[in-house]
Amino acid sequence: MSRGLETPPVLASIGTVLIDIFEPQSAASLGTSSAVSSWAASSSGRTDSAPLGCSSTGELHPSMPCPTSSLPLPLLASPSALVSFSDLHPKVPSSTPLISSSLPTSASFSSSPSEISPSPRKAPQIEAVGEIPLGGRMVIGGGAMYAIVGARVWLPPIALRTIIDRSPGRRRVEGEAQGGVTAAPPGSLPARENPDEFDDLPRELEEELLSYGPNMWVFNRVPGGRVPRARIGYNGAVRSYAHIIKPVPRTALDLAHGPLFGAEYLHVSPPFSSSDLLNLLSDLPSSWNPKVVFEPAPSSCHPAGRRAFEAAAQRVHALSPNHEELLSLYDRPVLEEEGEIRKVVEEIVAYLLGLGVPVVAVRCGASGACIGTVEGLRWVPSFFEGEQHRVRDVTGAGNAFIGGYIAGLRLTGDPYTAALYGMVSASFVIEQLGPPSLSVSTDGELWNGDSAQHRLAALSERVPWA
Repeated sequence: MSRGLETPPVLASIGTVLIDIFEPQSAASLGTSSAVSSWAASSSGRTDSAPLGCSSTGELHPSMPCPTSSLPLPLLASPSALVSFSDLHPKVPSSTPLISSSLPTSASFSSSPSEISPSPRKAPQIEAVGEIPLGGRMVIGGGAMYAIVGARVWLPPIALRTIIDRSPGRRRVEGEAQGGVTAAPPGSLPARENPDEFDDLPRELEEELLSYGPNMWVFNRVPGGRVPRARIGYNGAVRSYAHIIKPVPRTALDLAHGPLFGAEYLHVSPPFSSSDLLNLLSDLPSSWNPKVVFEPAPSSCHPAGRRAFEAAAQRVHALSPNHEELLSLYDRPVLEEEGEIRKVVEEIVAYLLGLGVPVVAVRCGASGACIGTVEGLRWVPSFFEGEQHRVRDVTGAGNAFIGGYIAGLRLTGDPYTAALYGMVSASFVIEQLGPPSLSVSTDGELWNGDSAQHRLAALSERVPWA
């Protein structure tokens, strides 16, 4: 099909696009409950993690509990169907000043990866069990969706791309194809005469996606394909999350023969673990060497996964866990005090830089972000620092930060300044439930009625080195 896919995108994401179903009591209380502020202060949030203690393939990690669930088995396409892209596109050939740039070596840590024993960890997001909630609010979400929208704040739609698994939907008559959906041949039976075919992406959510630009979304409509779904709820300061229909990770074959091939930046997020990323990179064709920006699956962030994490970290252009994932990987206790968080994060970031990781961008929720390169470490404050009352829901904020960060890298070439772009992108996500609204005025594009450039200028004034 023709959607301008002949030109590779600047940024491609192989995270997920899914439907989040917020439980009724959670959707009603967001913005008024202390649970949101507590979660915002501790983590950027994640919309597409595997169950705690399980890898993206469902395998148990040593000593990590993997809860059982009474949720029905997910409806998934067969692997052969999901890797079929014949309908898509053929392969195409308060801030801190700069601190010392003197970086410690690996000797800064007394324990090697093999010497650290895995241990269960308390996390602010737990796997929920029980029935699919009745009612509630459906919101488009997923790590790829939020990352792409975060980048869209700064880049045009043609520069961005991700793939959305989706059911075949009703058969369209010739000439009716739109939004990346391929028309069926004349004479196809209508949906009411094809009970096995339906459209599992509600029209209002599809229109919301297309409002950001139709070129950004490629619908992988195959027999058995489904849009992943998850349920989200809040219980005090604990955010519960459970998949109803699990996402299926992309493979190197998907990328080599699909519409993401040739992207300058490749965003890799959950359900990919560090081991998954290493396998993916080893199988990518040599003709494509994208700048990989990696946020590891939370379920893989524990001491037993540290060796794979460090190996993957040395293969990427930028590494971006959140601070709780980082502390878990290095068997550090969960910290609440901002000064303690900064101290430990700086220590681990310096260690990773000593291993040869080019850029480390650790997302620390309300405490901002720590950016490290060989030139040193700098902190960027969160946009709503001191204004937590403006934070309604933080789902997807970390993903949006990464998308904005990649856009900032592309526009400025500076890994520190890029973090300002990321913080602005995240600020638009946390003001409401779901992704931000986009409108156009005589002054240009407005996000939630505000200018991204205006917020960028305001944040830059708060950063001494900007």
